[in-house]
Amino acid sequence: MYGHISSILAIAAAGIALSLSSTGVAAKDYTRSCTATYVISATTPTGARLTGANFSFTGKGTVGYYAPNTARERALKNINECVDDAWAHRLGTSVPRACTSSNQIHGYPFTGLHVGIMQAVCLANRGHDQILINLHVGYDGDTGCIAYPNIWRRLITQAYTINCPDYSAGPSH
Repeated sequence: MYGHISSILAIAAAGIALSLSSTGVAAKDYTRSCTATYVISATTPTGARLTGANFSFTGKGTVGYYAPNTARERALKNINECVDDAWAHRLGTSVPRACTSSNQIHGYPFTGLHVGIMQAVCLANRGHDQILINLHVGYDGDTGCIAYPNIWRRLITQAYTINCPDYSAGPSH
């Protein structure tokens, strides 16, 4: 008797599913976001601390079912793809594709990572010909935005040399 009832229920569920799919009702997409911040610390070649800078942007992740943590994990993946691509092409003069809306990255702060960092630290520390920077990316957001195991900040490079142009008359773009 119970086998017959479960068969009827299975057929009814299949009929409802078929009915929904034939009406064109699409599954809802769920999007969640995480924030990334480039954290730039600066020193002179002799180790004296200088003024650093922070630049934030947002990564989003989308899934076709309700799983907000999974969506944020995808946002974190998109952020890391962006950061890795930006570093690999740091001398470029355009925004890397992985740092655009096509990869669900919004508000990316640089057209070229090296030039953007150079302008920020050299303008903040006028009079220095050479500056060493440490570059981290920090992560912020709800569950899923922090890399396992509880990594909320990742080192991109350390003691990276920036040669500053003469900004005594202001920046020239």
